[in-house]
Amino acid sequence: MAQKPSIPKGTRDFSPAETMRRGYIFDTVKSVFRLFGYAPLETPSMENLSTLLGKYGDEGDKLLFKILNSGDYSAGLDAEELRTASKICEKGLRYDLTVPFARYVVQHQSEIAFPFKRYQIQPVWRADRPQKGRYREFYQCDVDVIGSHSLLSEVELIDIVRRVFDKLRISVTLKMNNRKILYGIAQTIGHADKMIDITVAIDKLDKIGIDNVKCELRERGIGDEAIAALEPILELSGDNNAKLACLREIIGSSETGMAGVEEMQTIFDHAERLGIGLPIELDLSLARGLNYYTGAIFEVKANDFQIGSICGGGRYDDLTGIFGMPGMSGVGISFGADRIYDVMTGLNLFPTRPLPRRGGLLDARHVRQSRRGGAGRIARTAGRVARRRHRCRDIPRQRQDEKADGVCQSPRDTAGGHHRIAGAGRARGDTQRHALGRTAQGAVRPSRRNPRRLMKRALCIALCVLSLTESSAALEQPKSVKKRDIEQIQKLNVVYRQLLDKYVDEISLDSLVEHAIVGTLSQLDPHSVYLTADEMKAARESLENRFVGIGVRCRMLRDTLIVFGTTDGSPAQKAGIATGDRIVEADGKSLVGLSSAQAVEPLRGKHGSKVRLSIVRGDRSTDRLEL
Repeated sequence: MAQKPSIPKGTRDFSPAETMRRGYIFDTVKSVFRLFGYAPLETPSMENLSTLLGKYGDEGDKLLFKILNSGDYSAGLDAEELRTASKICEKGLRYDLTVPFARYVVQHQSEIAFPFKRYQIQPVWRADRPQKGRYREFYQCDVDVIGSHSLLSEVELIDIVRRVFDKLRISVTLKMNNRKILYGIAQTIGHADKMIDITVAIDKLDKIGIDNVKCELRERGIGDEAIAALEPILELSGDNNAKLACLREIIGSSETGMAGVEEMQTIFDHAERLGIGLPIELDLSLARGLNYYTGAIFEVKANDFQIGSICGGGRYDDLTGIFGMPGMSGVGISFGADRIYDVMTGLNLFPTRPLPRRGGLLDARHVRQSRRGGAGRIARTAGRVARRRHRCRDIPRQRQDEKADGVCQSPRDTAGGHHRIAGAGRARGDTQRHALGRTAQGAVRPSRRNPRRLMKRALCIALCVLSLTESSAALEQPKSVKKRDIEQIQKLNVVYRQLLDKYVDEISLDSLVEHAIVGTLSQLDPHSVYLTADEMKAARESLENRFVGIGVRCRMLRDTLIVFGTTDGSPAQKAGIATGDRIVEADGKSLVGLSSAQAVEPLRGKHGSKVRLSIVRGDRSTDRLEL
């Protein structure tokens, strides 16, 4: 009996339905990456072992899949060399996407403009023990920016995490720490030289518990006195600001540790100022076992599903230095597609897509998405034509049935009824689905064409021609925008972050790209995707004149613009506008019944100008303000 085929442990097959669901995750993640101006990149599945070894710590190196050299790899080697596999394996499957990315940057540094922003979605392999949520082959969706020390890069990654999981409808918590803080803790307890050992041990706190972590620390040479000093630090409670305040007192003598505290304070302040609605927690037990991290580190956990981290990353200041290019700092984060898939499957979060209608080539999703313009009419027309052809595909067999019957009669023939008489050559249950004229016995001749059908077909053709004309005209009009969208979105992203400090009201990045990419940046170098200092200043001043605002955040509810917050120090806050107030008029224009976008536009005003508002307070009194 033949042995039943199987696949290696820790790997999986994916059915067509599963592949489509995974594709939904990849498409969602890529759409967010592209929104922030990251470019795609791919690297080989295998790398030289000299590239991989020494980057992941001793435990990580043990999980590398090594590839035997081709040919007679054992020729001329003694038993010891064969046992260590030092000369029979020179290549290995990649362990992650960050180290190959650093290798790529060094290898192609003359072709790259820094800072360099890239995303990469490819599989990685780890010789780990398979278990729930842990596989030997899995996909990572990495997004990194290298060549910048700015902490705004970390803030941008936080915003990316928020947008991705909002789109996937997964409730998550982002946990953060800083390797410099961990070094300051190790220095404070007197074991700065064992910082790696300490981080490797405390990184397992969630998996093995505090008691087992203590045992491992003892095995690694950490004394009981140092462990006793470390334990209360790991168990600090309170919000992020309270934890940072405690850390300033505990590790205040460590210069490196205090630098990490200030970095985290800056990141938290920026995230709060941007209004990123993502729960962020300072977790001092978070260490991330990879050795190349040197600054902020991230880890994302699903709130409603029990599984390990579904996303993680951090800053690496000198990863390229290992390959001969020192001083190139970068930061990135990786989304675990396979664990995200498990979470979405367990919580039933995948969108339900209706099956195509019988005979149709387009499902309802395609029609809904394309109804906005001429493409929608083309899609629906194509669907009708395809269904018509599908219904007629059995005509040859029906004609054979007619010959077997020896008669050809119309379904509307009053003498024969609305169905043909069953014959010996007929498949059971067949009914006539097209009109046939009465002819001599054994002959089959289609009836004259239905004038109604001819009119419909002519109308469809006319609509297709008209739609193609409109679509081509619509595509040609914003050609300059599309051409520069990818190249200059990064410039707008930088300016957008700075504009948020200038009382910008309800302006999204999409809106900036749509309205300002041509007018504001048309004079900039179209071949560069980064702003010089002068270009940034000019773009910021130009956009501020358009999008300054009064610093009020509002929503349209029941045809009324309701205030739900104001920006600190903004004109709206100084004028006493409070949450719950209703803005009914701006510059003499009624805001009642408008859409949110139309209602917010008059509130923005221009730099140096004033906006006159009519506001209904919570006590129903009316105020008129000039801001």
